[in-house]
Amino acid sequence: THFYKIMLNDYPEVRSLFNQAHQQQGTQARALANAILRYARCIDNLGALGNLPAQIIQKHVALQILPEHYPIVGTCLLRAIREVLGAEVATDA
Repeated sequence: THFYKIMLNDYPEVRSLFNQAHQQQGTQARALANAILRYARCIDNLGALGNLPAQIIQKHVALQILPEHYPIVGTCLLRAIREVLGAEVATDA
């Protein structure tokens, strides 16, 4: 939820790309958190992700996510992780 607060506050132009009902219900935040956790758990064996990458790609294509949106997400996601976990845990390394 912290990620979405940062991103939607700092980049209101991407708000229309997100289902606001899912934002209010927390389903979008849970889906993102679960995907990140799954990627982290499979970092040494990405094949174990199964069809998760394909599902994410399909969703992004359907929503017409553009290449210029990804740096926004990356910046906000890394900031949120650092703010939630702490700078000593979420280092640049």
